[in-house]
Amino acid sequence: MRSFVLVLSLCLAAMPGVALAGLAKSEIDTVGVTKRIGAPLKADHLVDLEGEPAPLPASGDKPDLILFVDFTCETSCGVSADALLSRLSGLTLKPGDDFDLSIIGLDPKDGQAEAKTFAEEHIPKTERWQAVRVLRGDKSEIAHLLDTAGIRISYDKERDQFAHPTAAVLLDKTGEIRRYVDPFASEPLDFRLSLTDAGDGSVGSLGDRLFLLCYGWNPATGTYSPLIARILTISAALSVAAIAALVLTLLWRERRGKGRESAA
Repeated sequence: MRSFVLVLSLCLAAMPGVALAGLAKSEIDTVGVTKRIGAPLKADHLVDLEGEPAPLPASGDKPDLILFVDFTCETSCGVSADALLSRLSGLTLKPGDDFDLSIIGLDPKDGQAEAKTFAEEHIPKTERWQAVRVLRGDKSEIAHLLDTAGIRISYDKERDQFAHPTAAVLLDKTGEIRRYVDPFASEPLDFRLSLTDAGDGSVGSLGDRLFLLCYGWNPATGTYSPLIARILTISAALSVAAIAALVLTLLWRERRGKGRESAA
């Protein structure tokens, strides 16, 4: 989907049709997202910053938000990670408690040192973010994850950089893809409602779940927008209920008044 920003870590050439720092236009055009809603996104051979096994999804009892980055990216990957954490920082929902947050390296050549450097530069060392997982895997594991998620990338051998979309993938509690969220275009409300929806009743407040009755996900924009028809239906139903309650109250008062007159 072209609605997602492309992280190009490259300098644009001045002339059309000229290779972009090692990538031809045809290679750039292949980059994007084919949404695979409902597909199970699982991996058993990822490792964390300490080299310990870190399967995906992380827990199986909460949503998992995933962002793919290049740990040695020279420009925009760090920005996308910063944007994602910025959107999540104002939420009452907390990584590790209400949802899992996994940042996965695109380049299988990157090792533990590169992953740790990326984490040190872009993940604050505070209590809120201590549960964020920074993961890496071998070539086949990363290729499997990208293919399953429908994320298409292009590798520039000349500069050892990747062109790739910045879509964050949201898994529900069962490990199936529920949403693709843009760290740059989506607002904190979009992330809150997305996590609430993916939690299937176990995440978010009652107010958030009620809010979802009147707001729906717009896949074209990657944001939530009002469901006008549903809002009108609910408003009409509430109006009818209010009128019915008023009529019943007036009838009850009338009958009560007549009963008192008869007794007198």
